[in-house]
Amino acid sequence: MNKVLEKVIKKISTKKHDKEISKAYSDTKTKLETAILSLKINCSVFLGGSLAKGTMLSNNKEIDIFLRFTQDYKNKELSELAEKILKRTKIKFKRVHGSRDYFQSHEDEFMIEFIPIYEIKNSSEAKNITDISPLHVLWVDKKINSLEDDVKLAKQFCKSAKVYGAESHIQGLSGYVLEILVIYYGGFEKLLKAASKWKDKVIIDPENYFKGKNVEDEMNKAKRQSPLIIVDPVQKERNVAAALSKKSFEKFILYSKEFLANPSEDFFEIKEIQDKELIEEAKALDSYLVNIKVKAAGDKSDVIGGKVRKLKQFLEKNLKKKGFNIVEDYWTLNDIWFIFNPEKLPLTYEHKGPFSSKKDAHYKKFIEKHKDTFVKGKYIYAKVKNKDRDIESCIKNIFNTFIKNYKKDIKITKISRLL
Repeated sequence: MNKVLEKVIKKISTKKHDKEISKAYSDTKTKLETAILSLKINCSVFLGGSLAKGTMLSNNKEIDIFLRFTQDYKNKELSELAEKILKRTKIKFKRVHGSRDYFQSHEDEFMIEFIPIYEIKNSSEAKNITDISPLHVLWVDKKINSLEDDVKLAKQFCKSAKVYGAESHIQGLSGYVLEILVIYYGGFEKLLKAASKWKDKVIIDPENYFKGKNVEDEMNKAKRQSPLIIVDPVQKERNVAAALSKKSFEKFILYSKEFLANPSEDFFEIKEIQDKELIEEAKALDSYLVNIKVKAAGDKSDVIGGKVRKLKQFLEKNLKKKGFNIVEDYWTLNDIWFIFNPEKLPLTYEHKGPFSSKKDAHYKKFIEKHKDTFVKGKYIYAKVKNKDRDIESCIKNIFNTFIKNYKKDIKITKISRLL
């Protein structure tokens, strides 16, 4: 295992990348501090994200820069002040709307985000969730104890398993969550060994805030729905793993078990979903495969992914209602795949009606509407012809309902049966 991990670390962590991205930050910081000084604004520049913690992967091109303002300014002024500073630097940027507007810039090959925040000493002073981010950096820096490479391994491992990121369309493990887990368990291998034994619900309290108390009783219900609860070391009311889905949780556990049983560099390779592989999987499951090409509006992957995920869930739910068994599903920002059976729906299906009581007005209407009826248990049923028997037609009709109900800015450009 050690040989495998040593090879992976060399691939995902390079000095050349570190030097280039550090220089990009240093140059930008100088511009910002010069502008702040000339404008006489009470603001400091703080480096955030994985670059600040030393846990950045060599393919990461993103830099998080926090513009920390003193409490003298009103909340609504922060974004305006940040924009004023950026204009003075002559850096090209665009404004991104959010709970508090922030800014993006593409300097050379790097994407830099400028996030206006308040300078705070503890989480209770925060007026926005982003205000707390520097506290995360400081906690990790204090606790990491030369485990930076272990964190990088954990991130790459989760990227390969497609469970990296807390965004709504991924519902996986964020970089901060992985930093906490590696620190808590004392390394990458130790994390995987622990994860391979996780059951339905795992609770981790790194700073032991609740000292033997039931964390679920102490935490807001909405924040403890995920299968993994990690009490934020700098904000005890928050579960930093709240975005993790059951599916991603179980996938991480399985991936951990498989790697420990047979360590290989393959577990760190990021592979694109291939039609050929899904066709083979469908054959092995004695099922069929359909691909849906989609195009959603948006300039952020989280926005696009949220729309595609919503459509995927709606299609899956309604295909099941129609009688298709969805054995497995996969999706990206541009595609949805369903492994399903049967190949075609039967000529008719059983449509459940009201209670089989002749006194019931609904019963009479049901009888009048449907010719071929029968009683099963307490209810009356009708045999109804399936208007659409193939999955392609069903997907088209379900999609029309989706657009009508949700008015999402998304299109299906092509539906293809691959098996």
